[in-house]
Amino acid sequence: MGFEPRYTITSQVARGLMLIEAARQAVAALPLNEGLLAGLRRSARLVSTHVFSDRPSAPFTGLCPNGV
Repeated sequence: MGFEPRYTITSQVARGLMLIEAARQAVAALPLNEGLLAGLRRSARLVSTHVFSDRPSAPFTGLCPNGV
């Protein structure tokens, strides 16, 4: 039994994927130093924490899991 996808890649989707890949390659070619990477990681953690705690299914109580 071969792979039979249940979706179609339209020309619009293909163009979008190509734009994403081009942007990824451009970022990969940037000369990034350790300080900049550390700042980006810190920002990403803050954003993901905000997005996660902003969900109705995960209310933020202000307490750590261990109660501290």
